[in-house]
Amino acid sequence: MIKSIIFYHIIALVLGFFLDLLIGDPHWIYHPVRFIGLIISLLEKIFIGRDAGKEKSEDGIERNESDTNGGRSESEKNREKLESDRDKGSNKTKIFYGVLTVIIVLFLTLFITSLLIVGSYMLNDYLGLVVETLMTYFILATKSLKYESMKVYKALQTGTLDDARKAVSMIVGRDTENLSEE
Repeated sequence: MIKSIIFYHIIALVLGFFLDLLIGDPHWIYHPVRFIGLIISLLEKIFIGRDAGKEKSEDGIERNESDTNGGRSESEKNREKLESDRDKGSNKTKIFYGVLTVIIVLFLTLFITSLLIVGSYMLNDYLGLVVETLMTYFILATKSLKYESMKVYKALQTGTLDDARKAVSMIVGRDTENLSEE
């Protein structure tokens, strides 16, 4: 029994790997990793987004128009210290929410994946093998990562830094606007 389960997992791993080498990431379907990205974005909006409206002025201090000498009053210094202290607490809060986001995303991913794979195997061994093969195929990105990373390399060799940043954005899905060549 255990040998057959391990055998199915090995077959699914090998088949998923070969599917990835042959096809790469499909652009015609909504990739499961994008769902994970949507969950992360949603949690980020829930946890951090509520502080988004609390933007400070450029220098972090609200100035009175009547303050003509450029100096800061005692109340402005106190306000600046309070904002600095709040920012430190805000960073701790962001770290807490970041860790909480990681835990939630990992739990949801593990739960949904386990439910799909175990449920499929409970219905039929071959259905389980097909589902596990497809899930393995989706999590491996050997061909696509090579293809996309070579675009970054070529852009750095022959193109501009902006081209390389755009190519990196196809891999990471995050803001690449301020990345240096390194």
